[in-house]
Amino acid sequence: MLSAIEDDVMVNQIDDSDACKNANKHGSHEISHDFRDCLNFDDIAKQMAALKAIIFHTPDTNDAKIQFLKEELAAGRYQIQSSRIAARLMEYYTRLTQPEMA
Repeated sequence: MLSAIEDDVMVNQIDDSDACKNANKHGSHEISHDFRDCLNFDDIAKQMAALKAIIFHTPDTNDAKIQFLKEELAAGRYQIQSSRIAARLMEYYTRLTQPEMA
């Protein structure tokens, strides 16, 4: 399953083939022709540009959802579930204070 970014931009997988891994194993400091053939910066540059466009053009807020919630609150139809909010805050706090497992 692709994420939203992968779906929109079609992010390519990293070339993890043995051809690229073994292309420059002759021990010199020169970059072999085979190794250079494995590198493709044009695709990476295009993907980075597309990702930047998505990031910079995505609004920080969902204006439609905010407007909907304002209308629901004003009409008295939205019920605030304080116990659910408290439970989620405790889950968040617990995740922040527990040491990470490596």
